[in-house]
Amino acid sequence: MSQDTLPTAPRMLGRYQLVEPLGQGGMGEVWLAKLSGAAGFEKPCIVKTVLPALAKDPSFVQRFQHEAKVLVHLSHAGIAQVYDMGEAQGSLYMALEYVPGVNLGTLAEQVVARRETIPVRVALAIACQAAEGLAYAHTKVAPDGAPLQVVHRDVSPQNVMVGFEGEVKVIDFGIARSAARSQATQTATVMGKLGYMAPEQARAEALDARADAYALAVVLWELLTLTPYVPAGTVGEMMAAMVTATAARPLRALRADVDEALEAVLLKALAPRREER
Repeated sequence: MSQDTLPTAPRMLGRYQLVEPLGQGGMGEVWLAKLSGAAGFEKPCIVKTVLPALAKDPSFVQRFQHEAKVLVHLSHAGIAQVYDMGEAQGSLYMALEYVPGVNLGTLAEQVVARRETIPVRVALAIACQAAEGLAYAHTKVAPDGAPLQVVHRDVSPQNVMVGFEGEVKVIDFGIARSAARSQATQTATVMGKLGYMAPEQARAEALDARADAYALAVVLWELLTLTPYVPAGTVGEMMAAMVTATAARPLRALRADVDEALEAVLLKALAPRREER
């Protein structure tokens, strides 16, 4: 066997074996990984690493560690759980639940490619399960009873997974919340998820659970219509459309089998003024 064909040792990060890179985002790399234990025990998971430049920022590290400690206590069927966070080989990382399935963005693309539509009851079932997970996080309290005030801040089709067994889970809980406070990652987060921010988020105002409700309503609107809620354009054009939104876009003109009651609920959730949601 030549030196070129010798198997390479698996890359380890703390307790985790990094199996396959899944992508790179504003904060760092995303890996499919596994945690091995005694008697051949193995548990698949997702490991997200933090860029070295961010890991050298003391204020970012402090926020990352604080929020990770909060997020590990979020345990709900509608949320991909955060298992662990730590530092190894000079890298900050977070380990999360692995959800075998596809995200809603990929699902919608496949439906469009087949020139089909998503049944209203299926779209509603997906949105309801995601809403239950978000509501749990929004109302979660600390052991002393103090509200944790967790806001996802990055609800989008890419962050809602539909498992192969039908389960729906919101993923990346808290990642955007940490990233949004760092100038180094704010641009990447905004660039990646244009079209799903509530007007107050586009204006960089303080956020609460109503921003997540708005974003999820956009996701549901798009599942039903298979068209973008915010028309595609330049970054400036899309930001301007989100900031200056004056009314929710009607739904039944694009999807006739949606009843008036459902449209009324969506229009309320999509109200530009959060006081009206």
